[in-house]
Order: sequence, then C-alpha cells, then structure tokens
Amino acid sequence: MRYTSDPKKRALGKPSDDPEVAQIEELRKRLSQSLSSESSKEHPLAKKSESALAKGKTNERHILEPRLPGVLNIRVTRESLDRATRIFSALLFGLQSEGWLITVKVEPHERTCVQIDGQDVFFRLEETVKQVVTKKPRRDPPLSSWDYDRTVAYVATGELAVVIENYIWRDQVRKTWRDGKHQRVEDLIPDIIAGIRLVALAERRYAEQQKAEENARQQRLQRIATLQQQIQDEQKRIRHLLKEVSRWNRANTIRAFVEAACKIRQAQNPDISNPLETEFWRKWVLEQADRIDPLRENPPSVLDRQEELAGLIRREQRPWEFTDN
Repeated sequence: MRYTSDPKKRALGKPSDDPEVAQIEELRKRLSQSLSSESSKEHPLAKKSESALAKGKTNERHILEPRLPGVLNIRVTRESLDRATRIFSALLFGLQSEGWLITVKVEPHERTCVQIDGQDVFFRLEETVKQVVTKKPRRDPPLSSWDYDRTVAYVATGELAVVIENYIWRDQVRKTWRDGKHQRVEDLIPDIIAGIRLVALAERRYAEQQKAEENARQQRLQRIATLQQQIQDEQKRIRHLLKEVSRWNRANTIRAFVEAACKIRQAQNPDISNPLETEFWRKWVLEQADRIDPLRENPPSVLDRQEELAGLIRREQRPWEFTDN
C-alpha cells in the first residue's frame, strides 16, 4: 500500500502511526491465508453475471455487454469470461466474509458496489484491449499523411485488472491490480480487499473532515451574522438617539423662539389691544414644540386625523368598495 507524504492533506497515516490502517494491514495478512479455500467456488452473483454476459453481444472492442441490468461490472472478452468469473467470485467471497454488503447499482450506470462503514466503494474487473492502427497508402508513393487509409483494429490481450473507481485525491492509495510478468490478479485478492477497505476508510475520513470543516464554516458564518446583527442594532439605536436629540433640540429652539418673540412683541407694542391673540399663538406654538419633543406628552392635533381624511376621500372616490350596514 502507498501513502502520501504530506501530513497536512492526507487522511490516512502509515500502519506504524495509524491504528485503523494497521488493522487493514492485518486484514490483508489474514485473508492471504483464509481465502485459498474459497478460490474454486463460484459466487451466485458472479455466476448470474457470467450467464448474462455469455448471452450478450460484444462491442467494437470485443468486450461483452449484457442485455439485462443487474450484472457485475465485468468488462472482458468472451475468451476471458470464465477466468474473470472465478476472480470476481473469490473477491466477492472475501468481501462478504467481512460482513460487507455487495450490490449492483444501475443509476446512472451499472456499477458494482461494496458498502463499508457507510461508504460506497465501486470497483470493476476489466481486460486490456490493445488498439492496432494500420495505414495503407492510397497512392504510390504517398506524399503526405493524407495519402493513407487508416484502419483501427482491437486485439484482446487476456490481461485482467481489478480497478477501484472511487476518486481519491488526497492520498496515494493503490486502486489498480493487474496481471504482470510475475503475478496474476488471482494471487492479489487479499491485497485488493485490503485496498478496497483502505479506500472506504479514506472516504469515511474525507466525509468526517468535510463535515468538521462545514461545521466550523457554519460557526464562523454564525459569528459573522451575530456580529453583523449587533452592529446593525447598535447603529439603529444610535440613529434613533440622534433623531430624538434632534427633535428635543428643535422643540427647545421653538420654545426659545416663542419666548423671544413674545418679549419683542411686548417691547414693540406694550399697549397691544388683544393680548389673548398673543397668548393663543404662544400656546399653539408650545403645543407644536411638545409634539416634537420626545420627552413630553404628545398633545392632540388635527394632524392626527390624516388617515381618517384619506379614508373619507377613498370612500367618496370609490364608493363601490364600501358597503353600509
């Protein structure tokens, strides 16, 4: 197994410092001894898939395609189907021996899935098909690449590989096991199962990290929203205070104006014929000051009936909207 060297980004540690990874390494060692007796058995799901693939057609790359859904993700030629079935059977038996659920998901396309610790790990078995390109000249001698007819043929190699389809970007986890010069996929079943388990562990830790990061982000956003609301509330209180102070100043200015006006009028015309007129004006102005002053009781005024006036006007203009009882 491979592990990333960047401890800030990786989700998986080395077996020496990560207990769960060490358990997976022990799992690989244990399976290398216990799976040998299962290698000759055929798993029911693999047998069903083999039958469906055997009845299917091949595509241009000679890969079998089943006619019915619910088939294991096996992409091989007809010549390699029997061996692929045996490999998949051993793999399924090994996965099920650990109590893991295996399903075939058909949306958005057919994928073989094993669920471990609530995480879906997708995998497939495929055969390498080589592309052989043949060029035949159209003229003799050819003068450019356009003077060739290009023919593409596909040749099956019989080389099989098990591939984990999950995208793992933070950790250098092995996801492909293929036939080599000195090994075959059948001999790597314990390594494959351990690799699948390792991918599930990485996926789970990625999900946990993402959840923790999202929780931290939500907490930061909540602190921002709280601070923003506190600032807005304080600004609102300050605006209200300044408005009240402004009204209070205006009211006192009006009162000072009244007293000054009355003194000037009295000084200019001490024999005023109608002092009640002056007193009425003084009382009216002081009432307007009290209506402005936030610290005084608001005396009644005809201005308080503006909504009543608007209602009377609407009643006259649109009488059909009103019904008399």
